[in-house]
Amino acid sequence: MRIAVFCPTVSGFGGMEAAITNLIHGFDATGDECRLFLLGGSVNEEWLRQLPHTAIGSPKDPKVLRLAKYALRPAMELSRWRPDAVIAADVTTLQMARLARRLTGNRKMVIASWIHFPVAKLRMKERLGLADCHLAISNGIATDIKAMLPASSARVFTIYNAIHMESRAAIPRPLVPQFLYVGRLTWDDQKRVNDLLHALAGLRGAFTAKIIGSAPDSHREDGLRLRKLARELNLDSRVEWLGWQAEPWKAAGAGTVLVMTSSYEGFGMVLVEAMARGLPCISSDCESGPAEIIQPGRNGWLYPVGDIETLTALMQRTIDEPSCLPPADEVQASVARFSPEAVALRARQALELTLREA
Repeated sequence: MRIAVFCPTVSGFGGMEAAITNLIHGFDATGDECRLFLLGGSVNEEWLRQLPHTAIGSPKDPKVLRLAKYALRPAMELSRWRPDAVIAADVTTLQMARLARRLTGNRKMVIASWIHFPVAKLRMKERLGLADCHLAISNGIATDIKAMLPASSARVFTIYNAIHMESRAAIPRPLVPQFLYVGRLTWDDQKRVNDLLHALAGLRGAFTAKIIGSAPDSHREDGLRLRKLARELNLDSRVEWLGWQAEPWKAAGAGTVLVMTSSYEGFGMVLVEAMARGLPCISSDCESGPAEIIQPGRNGWLYPVGDIETLTALMQRTIDEPSCLPPADEVQASVARFSPEAVALRARQALELTLREA
């Protein structure tokens, strides 16, 4: 099967880039041909070197020029490449895929949505109705799409996001417990890193923490506020701020538990990345994804969003009772269903079913 992936402008540093990379590698492993079409380019292009791709426009292009390119270039590229299906990673690229199909006259080409945030967080979510089918990265997103588009319920498929499992050595567990956070730094909002700092301040006994990530441009002040809060909570001697890292797990070096404090996610890719390295996770039970990844006691624990008391208690238990930590190999085995091959196979089956019924 020949599959095109349409993606909007990205930074080159985020989770969507990892999800796209792993999905394309999964299609390669299943014998399918997949190519990325990047509508608007990428700020950092390093991640694109390992992928077959076509960049249409640049983040530096004026908005009017980008829109002009989006109107015609995708249709020209698809006319040359002739894919069986297009997977659109957001509602804007979904609209561009529909326009390209109309301009090329290739009515048999299936268009699938592949949304990475809860539907309620999307702007112009009504455009989801433009897709022939929907590839959901979590059951939570699948449920939201079915509620919004009840007539399309039979064409909503949960495929999850993929992560490479091969050659993932387990992260060493240090003698002194070390908590890890990997992700963007925001105060409240989506990531709620201030919750983590308050929980750390409530812990007893010996421990350290490493916070890996940086504040996005839209929340630049949050990084400064979080460091100030850490000082006010007397955490300077325990918390190490490593900033954004191209290889966060290598930068971490060792770890006892990964903590994710989000108010919402599309999937929670960092949880699977940590578990693939044998690291159990403590996560907020947010919308959507963590409850589908974490199996309490086997690979981690869940707590209600914003419940710092429960979060602190779970973290304290890993200090007081190291035996409660599941073995690294058991944690790794728990996420085998998120391999690129497994995710790509589910996606292809969904696309083939939609193609047959078209």
